[in-house]
Amino acid sequence: MPTGGSVRGRGRGRGHGAPPRVHPTPPPVASVANRSGAFEYNVFSPRFNQDWPTLSAAVSSSRAVPDDPAVQQGATGLVSSSPSPARVDRPIQDAAGDLRRFNYTNTTHASLENEFYRYLKANPDYERQLLGITNMNEKHKTSDPYTIRVTYKEMVEFNAGPDLIIATCNSIKQNTLSLWLIPAGQRFLDDNGCINQEPKNTNRCLSFSGFPSSMQKLEDFTKNTLVVYVGQIHILATTFYGRLLIEMPMVTMLENHSQKNSWNGTFSKDDILIIKRSKRGRVTTYETYEMKILQKPMELEGQILHEAMVRDLQKLAEIFIPLYKMGADYPAHFFEFNEALTAKQEFVAEIWFIKYLTHHPAIMSPTGRRTFWIKLHRAIVDKKKRRRELMQPEPTPCTYVWKAIVESEFQAYNPANKDIITALEKVYRHRNKEGKYYKNTVCGLVRFMRNVLAHGMHDRCELELYLAKMFSGFLPSVLQDLLESGLMEKDFEGAWTAYEVSKFIKTNGIQVQVVTTGGVRRP
Repeated sequence: MPTGGSVRGRGRGRGHGAPPRVHPTPPPVASVANRSGAFEYNVFSPRFNQDWPTLSAAVSSSRAVPDDPAVQQGATGLVSSSPSPARVDRPIQDAAGDLRRFNYTNTTHASLENEFYRYLKANPDYERQLLGITNMNEKHKTSDPYTIRVTYKEMVEFNAGPDLIIATCNSIKQNTLSLWLIPAGQRFLDDNGCINQEPKNTNRCLSFSGFPSSMQKLEDFTKNTLVVYVGQIHILATTFYGRLLIEMPMVTMLENHSQKNSWNGTFSKDDILIIKRSKRGRVTTYETYEMKILQKPMELEGQILHEAMVRDLQKLAEIFIPLYKMGADYPAHFFEFNEALTAKQEFVAEIWFIKYLTHHPAIMSPTGRRTFWIKLHRAIVDKKKRRRELMQPEPTPCTYVWKAIVESEFQAYNPANKDIITALEKVYRHRNKEGKYYKNTVCGLVRFMRNVLAHGMHDRCELELYLAKMFSGFLPSVLQDLLESGLMEKDFEGAWTAYEVSKFIKTNGIQVQVVTTGGVRRP
C-alpha cells in the first residue's frame, strides 16, 4: 500500500496509464496515521486509497487500561507505540456529499468553521508553510500539494482554546471534517492564492497530527461514576475512573514540579482537559489517559518555587477533593489525602513526599492496599527483632487503643455488618484467646490486619474497605514514616515494590460494576 504522497496506483488488471478507479462512497475509516502520525485529508484530489487501515494515534508513553477487578479496580501499565504508516486521500465530491447529507445549516458548525479559520489566520506559521511550498514548486518546477499541517501541540501552544481543540479532536475521530474543518481550510488556501494553476497540481491538503483519540473538559469527565457504596456494608469506595481522575493531576503536577515548573495555584477547573489515546494491540485496544493544564507553567527557583508548589497542591485539593463527596461521606483515606495536599513547605519538593503523594492510599485500589499489608507483615516476620523495632517509632494515636476500637465494633451490632464482624471476630478471638495473640503496637495491628485480609471468611474487597474505615490514618502514617526515614527502600523494599506494581498489573478479585440505579452488582 503506498504511503506518504498522493495515491497514484493503477487498478488491478489495467494497462499502464489507465484511469484510476474511483469509489462511489466515502471510506469507512478516514482517521488514519501516516509516517509522521498525521491524518491527511486531501481537499481536492479525485483519488484515494482502496485500503483503509484503522485509527492509530502516535503515543510515546502512557498508562494502559486493561480490565479492572475489585471496585472497578484495574491495573494499568506503561505502553509505547509508533504510528502506523498510511495516508488517506478523499475526493472533494464526497466531502460535498457529506455537507448535503448533514444539511449544513447548523450554526454551531458555522461558528466552528469561522473560529478555525480565524485560528489559521492568526498564526503566521501556516502562511509560511504555504509560502515555502510555493517557493519550492517555482524553484524546482514541481507541483507539490498545498498542505496546511496542523498539530495538536501547535494548537495548544498557539492558545486555540479548549473548545476548538476538543471540537477538532472529535471531528477527526468521527470523520466529520467536511462539516467545518475543510471549508475553513479552503477559505484559508484561497486567501493565500493557493489555487490550482495547472492540471497536474490537483492537491490541496489539510493535515492533522498528534491529536488524541478524544478529549474532555473536567466537568464532562466527572459525569463518569467516581464513587459508589459497596455491598451491604455501605462504605463509599472509588471506582476505576475515580482513582484515575485523582491520580492524573498528581502525575501531571509533580512531573512539572520536578522540572521546576509551577502554576502558582492560578489555574482553574476550566483549564483542565482529560486526554485519552488509543493503541491497538494484537488482542485488544489499550486506552491511555493523561491530564493537561492549558495554562502554561512558570519556571521558578528556590523559596519562590516551593511556595508556588504548595499553592498548586492546595488548588488541586480545592478542585478535586469535593468531587468525591457523597452526602457527608468521602472514600477511605481522603481526609488524610486532603491534609497531605496542603503540605508543609519544607518537604513539598522532597523525593519521598512525591512518592508518597503519587502512591497515597486514597489513590490505590483495595487490592493494592491489601497487598501492602500482607507483604509488610512478611517482611517484619522475616527479620523479626530488627524490623519490629523499626516499626515502633511514632505510631498513630489509634495504634495504642486499636484493640479497644475492634472490641467496640463487636459490641455495636449492625445487621448490615454482621458478616464482616463475624469474620473479624474469628480472627481476633482465634482459639478463644480474646485478642491475646495481638499487642497494642504497630506490629500488633499490622499482624491483625494481615490475618483478617488473608484468612477472613468474607469478600476481601469489603474486608479491606472496612478496615480502612476503622483505621483510616494508619496506612498513610506507616507509609509516610517509612518513606521519610528511608527505611522503606532499605528494609521494606519488597512490600513497597509490590505496592507500586499493584497499579500497573492486572489483579484478581471481585469485580464491582456500576449499574444505572447508582448501586453496585457483582457478576
